[in-house]
Amino acid sequence: MLIQLQQKLLEHCVAGTTARAAALFVGAQANTANLF
Repeated sequence: MLIQLQQKLLEHCVAGTTARAAALFVGAQANTANLF
């Protein structure tokens, strides 16, 4: 996974965004976002 994608997912998770919404915003799969 690209570092930029990891950083964006982390930003959304810290902000309290759900994994599904964060994945939608950054273009990743929801299961990938669940790892964060």
